[in-house]
Amino acid sequence: MSTIAASVGLLAMLATLAWCALLLLHRPICGWAWCYDVLTTAKTAGAVAVFFATFTLGLWITSPPFPAGRKFVAVELNGRPIISAQSGTKLPTLEVWRAPFTAEFNAGGTGHCNSWSGRAKLLPPNLVFWKKAYQTAVGCAASDLEAKYLRALLQTNLWRIEKGALILTNGTDTLRFLLSPA
Repeated sequence: MSTIAASVGLLAMLATLAWCALLLLHRPICGWAWCYDVLTTAKTAGAVAVFFATFTLGLWITSPPFPAGRKFVAVELNGRPIISAQSGTKLPTLEVWRAPFTAEFNAGGTGHCNSWSGRAKLLPPNLVFWKKAYQTAVGCAASDLEAKYLRALLQTNLWRIEKGALILTNGTDTLRFLLSPA
């Protein structure tokens, strides 16, 4: 499927480039210099806009979809395992699902002690923007670990799938999630 989408995107970009070249080679009928300048500027702006739109559409078509509608368990933060050694604490989770009637997604899960929820905007290629995150305020022995996890999670801006794991990163912090068994 992705090979077909990439081929369609490449063909659309090549067709756009050919169309832009034809626009730039066409000479206007009017004889005034200002007419030529205005038309050339308009054609160039139109060609750039069409090229950008085609490029964005190609990214949208060929980028893999975010694994929404699934529950993930956090297993690593910056290469260190996330463990829940304290009794009564939970492993952090993440679940993302499409918000109705919008292009945004709802997100939620648990930390070690608290539940959290928020909004996320997912853009190609593999960008994530977190907005409006809220959490409950229950204290527990793992509050420091939970604060590190939530801070790292809500600052991530890139995602990828690597060997079946969901990886969220911001260049500094990296979270690794596995699909939850339940």
